[in-house]
Amino acid sequence: LAFGSEIRIGIVDMTLVGLLEEALAALPVDDRTIRPIVMARLAAARQPSEHPDVEAGLAREAIALARTGGDPDVVRRTLHYGLAALVDYAPPAERLPLATELAAAGVAVRDRALAMQARARAFIDRIELGDVAGADREMAALDGLAHEVGHPRYLWRPLLIRAMRATMAGRLDDADRLRSEAAALAGRTEDPNFPLVH
Repeated sequence: LAFGSEIRIGIVDMTLVGLLEEALAALPVDDRTIRPIVMARLAAARQPSEHPDVEAGLAREAIALARTGGDPDVVRRTLHYGLAALVDYAPPAERLPLATELAAAGVAVRDRALAMQARARAFIDRIELGDVAGADREMAALDGLAHEVGHPRYLWRPLLIRAMRATMAGRLDDADRLRSEAAALAGRTEDPNFPLVH
């Protein structure tokens, strides 16, 4: 879990997959503390997959298992990884409540980075559902969290989301400016996810 603590978008790292498979095999099947987190991280680590529904199913199973244990920390961590496995492979109506729950959990434990990631996912879910006003509220919340953190690694994210909204509204000059600002901030960090998100 430490090795795979940072989610890499669109990258299947077979070393990570192997470590997680080994860990899962060693855990008792009735474990409600580490097993759901490992299951969810494994599901995310395997995506994109030739069989994305299998990994999405594993993520759903992990989330359900975490809830039976009743530990909010386990649920939060399982949701974080489970959503990474579901983000492109489950309907937005299923993902949005989970992202909303995760954002609230992140705020509750003062994990602004986690809350930001959840808000960004909720933004996409709302766009896919046609809830543009709701997406704009997520965008504003994400922007506020990013400025609370104040680090370039997090500040580029809301800029790209604002660029997406500007593109949707036909404000292409604004979109280009926002993307350039995001790229300049990301250039001050070594965030491996920026090029793909950009």
